[in-house]
Amino acid sequence: MKKKTKQALSIGMMAILTIGLVSGCGSGKKEKVAEEKKEDKKKIVVWGPIPEENGPQDVCDHFMEEHPDIEVEYVRYVNDDQGNVKLDTALMSGEQIDVYFTQFEDYYVKRIEAGMAETLDPLLEKDGFDIQEAYGDGVWQYEGKTYGLPTNYDHQFVWINEKMFQEAGIEIPTSWTWDEYAEITKKLTKDADGVKIYGGFMKWQDVGRLMGRGQVLGADSFYKSDTESNFDDPVYQQTLELFDRMMLQDGSHMNFVEATNSKLEPYGEFLSGKVATCISAPWITRYINDQEKYPHDFKTVAAPLPITEGSEHNYGWPGLTGVIMMNPATAQKEAAYDFIKYYGTEGQKYMCRAGKIPSWTGIDPEVALNEMLGENAEELFDVDSFKNVIFDEKIERYYNTKFNKLPELERIWKEEVERFVTGEQDQESTLANAKERGDQELK
Repeated sequence: MKKKTKQALSIGMMAILTIGLVSGCGSGKKEKVAEEKKEDKKKIVVWGPIPEENGPQDVCDHFMEEHPDIEVEYVRYVNDDQGNVKLDTALMSGEQIDVYFTQFEDYYVKRIEAGMAETLDPLLEKDGFDIQEAYGDGVWQYEGKTYGLPTNYDHQFVWINEKMFQEAGIEIPTSWTWDEYAEITKKLTKDADGVKIYGGFMKWQDVGRLMGRGQVLGADSFYKSDTESNFDDPVYQQTLELFDRMMLQDGSHMNFVEATNSKLEPYGEFLSGKVATCISAPWITRYINDQEKYPHDFKTVAAPLPITEGSEHNYGWPGLTGVIMMNPATAQKEAAYDFIKYYGTEGQKYMCRAGKIPSWTGIDPEVALNEMLGENAEELFDVDSFKNVIFDEKIERYYNTKFNKLPELERIWKEEVERFVTGEQDQESTLANAKERGDQELK
């Protein structure tokens, strides 16, 4: 009996051992396959200016669901001078950046000329991707070549505190000139319990692209010719006069020095009730919708950007921006292109809640606006005013065709205007210096 039991135990142990060995072999094989699959998986690194929680991570997650063989890592950089320098430095140092975003045309040109942008035309052509059909007019190009796809339609306009206008007995305009805007913001400026409430807030760097040279001159406004700058055009003087009137004489807008030194943002001052109006783009809807962080008791109304009276044209913001580009140094060109195409088309629907109006014609504008204004739209916004302003068909769009020394001309105008609004130099010197420096660059 004992002998039989021993034999049975011995057979049982051998069976367990055999199963264990077979199981172990199978497990090792599975791990090896998993490891090989992991090695086959491509990884791309994307640098963008929007916080990942405000839409980009959603785009990345949905892309990875559709492309399980591609892993996407999103890295956020701040879209200011310091943040753009950080991006440029990383690109030049050879750090892995496969895809990145560029918001302003001067940086776009600078990166192309520095060899930090891949031409997408061969990939687009191979893919049968029609730029005109996808976006209409206004896609940024450089010397006839495409270096990126626009991921949103940017549109600057005036954001109005309805309550403050009602209390002041001022009718909200559906069209107005810069002179009328200056008068209204002056009337809205007041002291409330020892705190100054400003009629308006603007980032002159952004608005300076619109007033005068943008609205009146449209494309290529810096150039009188290929070898001469246009800083002696009357619209530059008009722009300085308007800044002087609103910031320095009327005091209806916060002084540039105070706003810059305190790192104040238009949406923050607007939602805290410290300004009656601000000029900005649709992305601030995400802050208006965040009632927990930015509680406020007024409805926001959209009004069109004021126009320059008497001008033949009144162009709007150039429009198509948030350009997504490829680093020529990428080792994953196909994966990078797949992501660029996805973000530049259907992926844009996940960015609406971040206040980004889709540039891709494949997304219904009404659906995008509803998503952008959020669940409490009727409570927080005058919805009809936003429809009228954002989808205003009268707005003329423009885009530059000349790029010679464009980043340098942008920098010159910025530096000279800073000296003007800080009181370092007068209007005449500002224009003369800009003209002299601009001509030197072009010659």
